Amino acid sequence: MSSKDWYRQKYANDPKYRRKKLAGGRKYRAAHKDEINARRRKRRKTDAKYRRKDRLQGLKSRLKNIYGISFDDYKTLRKRQRGRCRICRKKKRKLCVDHKRKIVRGLLCHPCNLGLGLFRDDTKRMRRAIAYVKASSPPRRRKRKKARRRRCRA
Repeated sequence: MSSKDWYRQKYANDPKYRRKKLAGGRKYRAAHKDEINARRRKRRKTDAKYRRKDRLQGLKSRLKNIYGISFDDYKTLRKRQRGRCRICRKKKRKLCVDHKRKIVRGLLCHPCNLGLGLFRDDTKRMRRAIAYVKASSPPRRRKRKKARRRRCRA
């Protein structure tokens, strides 16, 4: 067992040692806050790989903390929906998690997710909005279907 593994094991099993290490880290970050932030800003500005990794890490932690799902669960949902919004069916690069408390209902594009949130998931409001839009908008003209020409096979 290497010394690195020994320290990891000690950190995992000894709560007193873990508290000491965490307190030391907090103390260091508090003392060097400006320096740490300046380094991060500089690295984010110059290193695209770091930006991607940083963004992905933020997404993973939000998925876990807010919605209670892993990044693999998110990818599975996205694959099941074929990268499309569950409401408007448009293919989007970025899809938001639609949830009610810790229950994930699916993935939506930003406008659809925003609309549901503004209607507070109230179906009566949504029906009234649909009726309002239908009543106030002019009737839509139907597009004519093009007649298919049959080929004569001889």
